[in-house]
Amino acid sequence: MLAEILGVIEKANSRVLLFIFVGLFFYCFLGDGENIADPLSANGASLIILIVWAYGLTGMWIELVGKMNDSLPENDLASWGPIIGGTILAFCLLITFSYLAKNPQGLTLSILAKKNFLRLCTLYLLGFETVKIDR
Repeated sequence: MLAEILGVIEKANSRVLLFIFVGLFFYCFLGDGENIADPLSANGASLIILIVWAYGLTGMWIELVGKMNDSLPENDLASWGPIIGGTILAFCLLITFSYLAKNPQGLTLSILAKKNFLRLCTLYLLGFETVKIDR
């Protein structure tokens, strides 16, 4: 089952979702997380600017990992993308399992409105995109 989920994520274009979630991540800082509860506030106009900024930051991140890969010797089989991305995903899974251990009732829909959930989803998407960066 996990292999099927990872296969779907690998085939899907999650980079656009990463742009959106990074933009929403920065959007949460404008109103101290209250913007999620009131999406039609005056700060909503800044969302387009934050998405464009997220596009640039994500591109710089991918370029940074690519340059780190280029610095490796030709005969080296390692790649920084899976190493860094795997570390991010392991950290996210650790946070998820810790949350589930502390909340045995499981996940509810009320978690979707919390800024920490948005941050965790952003980290998951960043990890998935970083794993995809090859040499």
